[in-house]
Amino acid sequence: MKKISSVFMLLICLLLCSCGSTTPKSAELTEKYDFYKSSISGLKTATGVTAEEADEIFITLASDCGVDSFFTVSKNTSGGFYNVNYGFNTLKVYLDGVSVSQVFDGKDQIYPEAIPHNFLMDFEPTTKDVMNGSGDTVLGQYAFIRITDDNLEKITSEMLREFADNVVANSGYNWVSIITYSDTGICFSGSDVSSAIYGKLDKDGSVLESYGLWVRDENGNYSYTES
Repeated sequence: MKKISSVFMLLICLLLCSCGSTTPKSAELTEKYDFYKSSISGLKTATGVTAEEADEIFITLASDCGVDSFFTVSKNTSGGFYNVNYGFNTLKVYLDGVSVSQVFDGKDQIYPEAIPHNFLMDFEPTTKDVMNGSGDTVLGQYAFIRITDDNLEKITSEMLREFADNVVANSGYNWVSIITYSDTGICFSGSDVSSAIYGKLDKDGSVLESYGLWVRDENGNYSYTES
């Protein structure tokens, strides 16, 4: 009878292990995160990784990406990533083999480092002719994009650099401007990326009043100084 009981218990243990219910870190994770048990099985099934590998993905999501409640995982077959849904949030998770390589919250990367999406690159610049005083001769062209006042305040040095390198540099425009709906903005005069004026702009994006200056250093990074 004891032999039968021992065999029965061994079978139960093997069955639990094969189902991935216990791992070296499962007890610790269960104690630390109340949503571990409810989430880990779906994570493992959706990604096809081992129980131990699923634990490592779980740790990245919970400790580095802000996932703080029960989540579901589904594979986006066309995009090559996984949707992780928790609460009212959805993260886009990319795996490199069996480990997390990148995580996006909307268009913002949040893992392995926080990189805000550069919304300046979402716009196709509007181009118009620069006319002479009598309006009968084209002297050149200018270009601009129009953004919200709120987004103007969110522009970082990195965003401005990407915009300058990809839109302004070697464009040949008389000027390139980033204009808000209140006509405040940033103007690259002569499409020169070495500096950009922040201030009051007219409807065409040329400078009416300067409030400050973005200056580019030898490494391509911009810093702002008020006038």
